[in-house]
Amino acid sequence: MRRSALWALSATALLASAAVYAQPVASYTARGVVRSVAADGMSARIAHEAIPGFMGAMTMNFEASAAAQLRGVSPGDAVRFTFTHAGDGHLRLTSIARLPSGPAR
Repeated sequence: MRRSALWALSATALLASAAVYAQPVASYTARGVVRSVAADGMSARIAHEAIPGFMGAMTMNFEASAAAQLRGVSPGDAVRFTFTHAGDGHLRLTSIARLPSGPAR
């Protein structure tokens, strides 16, 4: 009896953890203005426009996939960027490009 209860508990825990990792990854593209880039080059704080179906306009941090991704991006730069959100609270940049010009926020 104890063995079957332990097995059921283990199976439930495994299924619960699989559900967390099976969350769909959503991808969004937006425009914004870089407010800061972390000293280690692994994140940027961006004031962005409203992102339909996801969130309103605000300023927030986005994680880089690699430090090279944010090279050449400086505070004050207008950018167009794409990021993913898997429901784990992390917003990961998949691309970022400086725009020729744009209004400052």
